[in-house]
Amino acid sequence: MLPDNTLYQIFEKLAQGLDKQKIEFSIAGAFAVSLYTQPRATNDIDLVAFIDNKKKQKVITVLENSFSLLQSHQETIPMRFFNIWRNIVKMDKSSSNIVPIDFLIVPNDYLSAILKRSVILTLGKLDIKFLSKEDLILMKLDSTRAQDIDDIERIITGPEKIDFDYINTWAKKYSLQVEILEKFKKI
Repeated sequence: MLPDNTLYQIFEKLAQGLDKQKIEFSIAGAFAVSLYTQPRATNDIDLVAFIDNKKKQKVITVLENSFSLLQSHQETIPMRFFNIWRNIVKMDKSSSNIVPIDFLIVPNDYLSAILKRSVILTLGKLDIKFLSKEDLILMKLDSTRAQDIDDIERIITGPEKIDFDYINTWAKKYSLQVEILEKFKKI
């Protein structure tokens, strides 16, 4: 299920570190897409979390203690619906694999919905939350990348039922364009 051994090792250490610091999160991106469709290649880790300044410092400590932290961006990258706080790590100083870790920071009212609806998967000794199908679709609606549109199509056309009312409610609140979903509902 998980694309690359180094990426998985970083994912596992990150989850353990965040868990120890009691930072609640839910996995997004390709790792979450892999729960609902065929796994796809990725080179980063995306997760949704509430990160205020106090927790930001805790996250930086986790990254510094667990990896070789190459860069922690001071500013977030604004999207329409959420902001991205990007960090770049290597497993250790001798590793050649550079891995971006993106924290997707969403509005507080939506964060509580995400965390309640997350799917829990046990990996090793940790229970890890992954975004629900619907929340993953909502996060990907905020992007115009071809890969995100492809992920949306693969999730919608999969065997599991999609709660489009839930998607439409949040999409309307945050002015996300849902027209693309109509195309895939008909497939």
